[in-house]
Amino acid sequence: MSESRRPASQTTPTRRAFLRTAAKAGGALLAPAVIRSSALGKDGAVRPSERIIVGGIGLRGRGMSDLRWLLPNPDVQFVAICDAQKRSLDAV
Repeated sequence: MSESRRPASQTTPTRRAFLRTAAKAGGALLAPAVIRSSALGKDGAVRPSERIIVGGIGLRGRGMSDLRWLLPNPDVQFVAICDAQKRSLDAV
């Protein structure tokens, strides 16, 4: 029975291919990143790591009171609401 053998270049990476891939990866790591100043908290912006993200489920009574207390704070962001009653959903 004869064995079918593939050329060595198809089974193992060559040194040249490895160096080419490493150079591309290094270039990507060294490329400058653009970061908005708001992400760094400049000009009064709240950094994402300091922001409170809030979502509400069935906000009535106490939940609405808490929401009214939270929303005036600049570091609070209300992102989602879920309620089975459309009237309550629309009120929020």
